[in-house]
Amino acid sequence: MKEIHVLIAGAFFLLAGGVSPARSQEVPEVLFVFDASGSMHQKAGSDTRLAAAKNVMNQVVANLDPDVRVGLVAYGHRRRGDCADIQVLVPPGSPDRALLLEKVSSLEARGMTPITDALSVAVETLKLKENETTLVLVSDGEETCHADPCAVVKQLKATGIRFVVHAVGFQADAATRKQLECIAANGGGRYFQADDADGLLAALSSIGGEIRVQAEAARTAVKPAGTGLGKIVLEMPEETCRSMAG
Repeated sequence: MKEIHVLIAGAFFLLAGGVSPARSQEVPEVLFVFDASGSMHQKAGSDTRLAAAKNVMNQVVANLDPDVRVGLVAYGHRRRGDCADIQVLVPPGSPDRALLLEKVSSLEARGMTPITDALSVAVETLKLKENETTLVLVSDGEETCHADPCAVVKQLKATGIRFVVHAVGFQADAATRKQLECIAANGGGRYFQADDADGLLAALSSIGGEIRVQAEAARTAVKPAGTGLGKIVLEMPEETCRSMAG
C-alpha cells in the first residue's frame, strides 16, 4: 500500500504566555562565621556578648528571605587556647534554619580568635559552588593566632571562588575595627560597627535586607521560553488522503 507523509508544524509552549520563570542568578546563600571566643563572655548591657548575639541571630535568621539557604562556621567554642578550634556546624546551602539556630544556641565562649583560618575553612566549603555566597563574620576581637586575615581574604578572592565578606565588629576596639574593615574591603563587602545588641541587630538586619533584594531579583528574572516548534510526521494510506480531499 502506497503511503504519503503529511508534515504538520506544531508549536508547543512550555508555559502559558510563552515565558518560563528563570533566574539570571541563583537565589543567594549566606554563611555565618561566628565568634565564640573567650572574650564573648564580656558584658553587652545586661547580657554577655554571646547571649546578646544569640538573641540577635534568632531574630535575623527568622527574617531572612524564605528562599535563602544558610550555613554556619564557629570558632573558639570548644577548647581554650586552641587555634584549630574551628568547626563547620551547618554546611552552606542548608534549608534547615532550625538546625542553625540550635547550633548557635549551643555555643559556649571559650577559646581563641582564629579569624584567618575560620575564613579559610568557610571559603573552602564554597569551592564547588557556582553562585556567590555572602559570608557574614561576627567578631568582638581581632585575630589572636598570629596570622593575617586581611591578606588571606585577598588571596582567597584571587582563587575565583565566588563570595563576599561582610564584617561586623561587636563592641570592637580600634585595632579590631581596623582589621575587620580591611577584611570586608578585601572581601568585597562592608564593615559594620555594633556597639551594643541593638547595633548588632541593625547591622545584621541591613545585610539581610541586601540579601532579600538579591533573592527577589533572582525570583523575578525571566527568559523567553523555547517555542517548541517541531514537526509531526503522519503516515496515512493513499486512499485515506483521497477520501479527505473529496
